[in-house]
Amino acid sequence: MTLDSRTAASGAAYDACVVFGPKTEEIVRSLEEASRLEARVGELRGPDSASLTKFIGYLIDKHHVYARRQAAAIVALLAQLSAAHEQGQPELARVLDLFEVLRRELLFHMEKEEVSLFPRIIQTEAAATRDEPQEATHARSLRDPIRMSMDEHDGLCATLDEIRAATNDYAPPRGACANYRTLCRALRDLELDLLHLIYLEDRVLFPRALKMGRRT
Repeated sequence: MTLDSRTAASGAAYDACVVFGPKTEEIVRSLEEASRLEARVGELRGPDSASLTKFIGYLIDKHHVYARRQAAAIVALLAQLSAAHEQGQPELARVLDLFEVLRRELLFHMEKEEVSLFPRIIQTEAAATRDEPQEATHARSLRDPIRMSMDEHDGLCATLDEIRAATNDYAPPRGACANYRTLCRALRDLELDLLHLIYLEDRVLFPRALKMGRRT
């Protein structure tokens, strides 16, 4: 059953989310603030030629920070909407479950990158800059974590696909309240940002890092 197939029967439930109160307003402000803060981080010019250290800093400051803030606000808004529409829109409970999975996997993935993989890439670049030879085993040490990170990207994309399907391509049902429409926009914005981040890592950062590792 699609999200808009229950509109007539669930009008009262839609009204409920209009009066959630200050907490919901705070969540919506958090979503808006996440977008404003991301916009303040200018686009990186020449990602193919910028230093890997600078590139990684850009990915963290613009995309990782945004993803953490956006995901926290979305899961809170989803929980409230799911509770308000428990009878009329049970699909939201499914979306909430999927998003909880996405959020946990995403936070774990970004933490691993920031704590382990990214520092390895930065160290490789530093050694290459100083023209210091590295042992072959050290140069090869990037391959496995990069492969694992790319596999995790595939998993994140699969969960995003499930969320998009569960929300009818992020289309709010007819008669949905402003908070429901805000949720759909926030989910779409997060997906687009994550797909862009994954592209930058898989197609730009990781190939450059592996190439540099082979040269050192």
